[in-house]
Amino acid sequence: MRFAHFPTLLAGLSMAAIAATTAHADEGVYAGFELGGSFAGENEYQTPNSGMRISDEKNIGFVTGAFVGYDDGDKWRTEFSYSYRRNTLESFDILNPGAIPFGTNTRDGGYQRSHALMIGAKYNVATFGDWKTYIGAGLGLARLELDAYHIGKVNVIDESDWEVAGQLSAEMVKPISDDMEFSAGYRYFRSAKADFASVDGPASFGFSAHEAFARLTWKFGKKAAPKPEPMPEPAPMPEPKPEPAPAPAPEPAPLPGPFMVFFDWDQATIRGDAEPIIAAAAKAFLERGAVEIVSNGHADTSGALTYNDKLSLKRAEAVKNALVARGVPADKIDVKYFGERALLVQTADNVREPQNRRVEIVLGE
Repeated sequence: MRFAHFPTLLAGLSMAAIAATTAHADEGVYAGFELGGSFAGENEYQTPNSGMRISDEKNIGFVTGAFVGYDDGDKWRTEFSYSYRRNTLESFDILNPGAIPFGTNTRDGGYQRSHALMIGAKYNVATFGDWKTYIGAGLGLARLELDAYHIGKVNVIDESDWEVAGQLSAEMVKPISDDMEFSAGYRYFRSAKADFASVDGPASFGFSAHEAFARLTWKFGKKAAPKPEPMPEPAPMPEPKPEPAPAPAPEPAPLPGPFMVFFDWDQATIRGDAEPIIAAAAKAFLERGAVEIVSNGHADTSGALTYNDKLSLKRAEAVKNALVARGVPADKIDVKYFGERALLVQTADNVREPQNRRVEIVLGE
């Protein structure tokens, strides 16, 4: 399979897809480079002329590359990458060499190399503290090269070819600053079978490799956090006109609350200890005949601003659903969310504070 201009076209289409995605947001673009070890699989093939069968063993080599991608701020990352891997030949195992003059006491040598262009996607399957775990897959093209594969003075194969290739990966990612990440992972790379001209006729086989790698990633263009909705100021109370008699009626008792519902870290599920609080808020609303009840969602400072906005909204909606289940009309509940911008306890960034993971239920006239 020989497409001289296909890699350039593939790269162009990939960059266009990433650009189209980022046109809808001002955060999420990232880029970086990687370095690691490559454990290349054994190549086995049989030539058609004499039936010579060959298998090779290669030394541990290296893999390096660069990548650019887009992080949606939640679970998914899409990525375009280039990688280069190289392994030196350790030895040949030859069966039925026929009339080929390999001789005796010869030394084996040569290189196996590949250049790969991939489009892939990764999904965040788990989070452990500051570490995120991604699994991913990619598909693209690879230029497969066998450089002077030889036994003594006999060149067994010296050729290259383009073929379809794919990869699977698992990766652990940790932020080391606001704009930089470190990651380490495993990747399995495999190509389709390519056709090579050998010393005894055509040979067909693909490349494979198990790889361990480390990455440095830079993130660009963080999205500006939306401004919180301003709280309406209460209208000033008119001054009462003085009356000689009777004495003014006492002001009504203030409405109870606010009622505070707290959540576990990175969760929007109502805990058991919050059920009595939500029940008390619903009862107060129904008994006092209040015309408005507000569910204000909040989050602590651990995690990204956009993620905390979404999480605080989920918490506010969870409390609304719990109030509706206790008889509060859904159209009487106003849901608002503030992410990490209205902390109950002031903390630095990336601090898990239980009192900031809350929803405030406020009754109003």
